[in-house]
Amino acid sequence: SVKFPQREHDMVSLGMVGTALRLVVTADHNLLIKGACGKPQRCSASDIVKRKAEEGIVEIFDGADFCQVGVAETFVKSVQVVEVQFEEDAVALIWLLPRRKRSASLDSASIAVHGKEYTFKDVGLDVRNTFIDVESVLVSAKPRSR
Repeated sequence: SVKFPQREHDMVSLGMVGTALRLVVTADHNLLIKGACGKPQRCSASDIVKRKAEEGIVEIFDGADFCQVGVAETFVKSVQVVEVQFEEDAVALIWLLPRRKRSASLDSASIAVHGKEYTFKDVGLDVRNTFIDVESVLVSAKPRSR
């Protein structure tokens, strides 16, 4: 995981039908929604807001089933963000809990989320003008002469 310093980010707040809890993520964060064939499909949080405005009904995968998004809003906030990457594009299950512990059993929800996708830079490659630049990686990897 990588922890970034605090700065302004485009954020998305999603509220599921049947709970007062909100999931707040960066606008480019990937979640799983109900796809055309009824199977989970990757979708950015900002696209969920657009779909909700255009289609009215968007359903998010909770690890077992789909739950309907009741509210989808965008905003800008100065926050510190932690990016997490999972091997082989794995999906994690997050659990939303209310602020009060005694309400936890009554009002909680789970959501399936993706981590940040790996890029060429994450594995030591550089991209220049849409080409993978292996030479710059090899040059920087050469041992120094004494």
